[in-house]
Amino acid sequence: MSVCCVASGRGGSLAASGGEDGRIILTQIPSGMVEARLDHHRGGILHLEIDPQNDILVAGSADQTLSIWSLDTSFHLLNDVSLNAELVSLAVSPDSIFLLAACSDDVIYVVSLATGTFVRTLHKITTSHITGIYAAEDSKRAAICYQNGLVGIFDYVSGKEVEISSSGVPTASSVCGTAGDKFLFIAGGNGVSILSFVPPGETAHSQEVTCIDMTSDGSLLVSGSKDGQLKVWRWPGGDHHSTLVGHGKAVNCVSFAPNALFLVSGSLDHSIRVWSLTLGLHVRVMKAHENSVEAVKVFPDSRRVVSADNSGTVIIWRSDTLTQLASFRALHLQLGVTKDARYVVCSSLDSSIPWRAIGVAESTVSPSLQVCPLLNPEKSYRVSHKDAILCWALSPDCLRLITGSADTSLKVWNLDGGKLEQIATMQMKDSTRGVEESA
Repeated sequence: MSVCCVASGRGGSLAASGGEDGRIILTQIPSGMVEARLDHHRGGILHLEIDPQNDILVAGSADQTLSIWSLDTSFHLLNDVSLNAELVSLAVSPDSIFLLAACSDDVIYVVSLATGTFVRTLHKITTSHITGIYAAEDSKRAAICYQNGLVGIFDYVSGKEVEISSSGVPTASSVCGTAGDKFLFIAGGNGVSILSFVPPGETAHSQEVTCIDMTSDGSLLVSGSKDGQLKVWRWPGGDHHSTLVGHGKAVNCVSFAPNALFLVSGSLDHSIRVWSLTLGLHVRVMKAHENSVEAVKVFPDSRRVVSADNSGTVIIWRSDTLTQLASFRALHLQLGVTKDARYVVCSSLDSSIPWRAIGVAESTVSPSLQVCPLLNPEKSYRVSHKDAILCWALSPDCLRLITGSADTSLKVWNLDGGKLEQIATMQMKDSTRGVEESA
């Protein structure tokens, strides 16, 4: 029978698996020895959760019941809870007091983990169906995502609704939080959205988080939001460092300088702002773009910045004086810079990649790429795949570009002239053999 869900406990030394036959199997890790087989449910096991104290297992079944088990050596059944509808999602509060069960009748049932009795119900706050639930580390709040992309925050201890907002994805299917509950991640369709999950107060974003970046040493993280603000957080821990206010509209992109002295942000208001991390305010504003700034990247030398707007204009400029060094047209939008600062990579929305040696490059809506180096613009060349380029990477030695394509191939190009050095074709084989690579 198929395995439908798994959970880990005892510090990773115990694995619990639930099958469509209604059986739960508890296995020791890494020995693989089966400790127990629990036969109780009449329907397949849909969800498994092990409480943070590692002594209780909760199983949700298609037979519309929850079973609560002790994880001591006897593995005995503590309580059996009947639900009014099929289980959709399950969460246990970090303090091991409450069990949160979201069901297909769009009701969240709050159950006492100790007694198996119902404490209260939380009713949906939109016409859409519930698809996922997450219990916050404060053992008080729960984030609930809905099929229409909305996210509701409840205080499940008091039963009160805290807020509801758009997740930014058209259909939300699952939700989870980061350590410290600073951010929520909502998955749906082919995208993932990030929302601030800081408790209401002066440190929280008031709207959706649109971009994040981290310093090279991992000590600071910055988040930009549709509320036009940037929040700087100490990391790890997620303590609030500072709030940067200045943009008139949503912040679309942000990049720390490698020297960690400043950061640069781009906005829907067409401006780019340079922020001092020591002063906590913007020290320079560039308004050379005539459209929404969608991507920004600080060079490895921390002296130059490249930015792109949604019209395809890309500008390279000095971070200290805002002097423009070069500008060109490209199809957009993800930016990368080699460590030696000789090449800028611009990844377009249509997955083709215009890249250049600080000069002018043009790409078409095709899997090929034309490059014109600034010092030798007459020596243009193309690199291409048979199908769309979906991903790329720069080698640490700044000598090569690796492209991956929908034609299942990887290609390695020499950045000095664009010569093709190697082709690797990735072909999917059967599941027992995995992925085979041939060069």
